[in-house]
Amino acid sequence: MAAQIAELLSSPWMYALVMVSITLDVFVPFLPSGSLLIVAVVYAGKHDGTVTEMLLLLVGGAVASTLGDNLAYRAIEPGAGPVHRFLARMPRAAKVNDRLRDTLQARPISTMTFARLIPTGRTLATAVAATDPDMPRARFQLASAVAAAVWAAYTVALGYLNALLFNTSWVSVVVGVAAAFAFGTILARSRRAVALTSS
Repeated sequence: MAAQIAELLSSPWMYALVMVSITLDVFVPFLPSGSLLIVAVVYAGKHDGTVTEMLLLLVGGAVASTLGDNLAYRAIEPGAGPVHRFLARMPRAAKVNDRLRDTLQARPISTMTFARLIPTGRTLATAVAATDPDMPRARFQLASAVAAAVWAAYTVALGYLNALLFNTSWVSVVVGVAAAFAFGTILARSRRAVALTSS
């Protein structure tokens, strides 16, 4: 069984699955893209992964994340009218949307980066940016690319650090995934997140 798992984790299909998951989790936020990236990094770190392999995971994660954001932006942008009509009937949701929109306009890079590190934040920030007529696509693309690079670097570093600290791969994975979840939860409950999402 262990040999089969090792074969699966070393397969190019595993890396393809990780990149597809990262691309699509902006549409389906419960996809475990961060966890899969940590698994890939831990496995590479435990099995003589080279610096080149780690860099490929980092760059691939950042590119896949940016691609997903831009696909979502293009998909959501034409629906801005219905979204605004919906928000007009939901004052509390509209207030949260307006607050996040204002923050994205004032500090797009830091806001997208912060959102990328909390659960469902990437999806929400992308949706708000895509339905904001005052948010130029080029500005969103830059903010998305920086946020994706920060997220990928953080996730790869977390996986690699746990691969170095623990002797067993499964312990490294469990601790790495738990640490990422805990950090995201703490950020989601931080004063900044509450200020953005409270009505």
